[in-house]
Amino acid sequence: MKETNVQGEVFKSNGNTISVKKYALSPEEHNKLIYVIHKTLNDHNHVIEDDKLQLVINTIMKHYVDVFTVGSTITCESNQWWIGGFRPSQILQVILPQLQHMYTQQQLSDIYNLGQSCQQAEYALAQGMVKLKQNLDISATADGKGFQLSYVPQQLSFFKEADNLRQEFLLQFCRLLTISQQAEFVVALEEHLHNPQPRSSL
Repeated sequence: MKETNVQGEVFKSNGNTISVKKYALSPEEHNKLIYVIHKTLNDHNHVIEDDKLQLVINTIMKHYVDVFTVGSTITCESNQWWIGGFRPSQILQVILPQLQHMYTQQQLSDIYNLGQSCQQAEYALAQGMVKLKQNLDISATADGKGFQLSYVPQQLSFFKEADNLRQEFLLQFCRLLTISQQAEFVVALEEHLHNPQPRSSL
């Protein structure tokens, strides 16, 4: 059974009420949806319809995008990984070995191409950030107050571009997968984001 209201959708799963909201999730709501995916993957008695599972997956993915977008606008010094969030190509390097046995050769080829595109975009962003920092250092020695005042807005624009890259990566990657593969990816991504690798340089 599924109901819809202004906040999102509600459905029953094994007697439990699952709420899927249209806005950012609280930690408790997020954990509840992750639990639903875990149960779906690991408990054959816990059956959820594909459209409902897809709704849960899409909501979690949107939550990740919202979290990193909010985080990157707070402060440029608080990022835990790369330019305000995770590096898409690093996600593939860490997670793909765990999941590639489930993918077809065509999927692996498409994923490889996606990873290459992400690396190119990441490199361009990183080089832009390096150049911006170099210009800031030069302006500091030359008393370039005008540039220093514009530094933060310019830096935040790089964070926004990185946010857009993360969002596009999640969207494109999930399009390459079946629903069950997306669910496995969500579980692996959740584990990685809660136990991140040491932050790399730009």
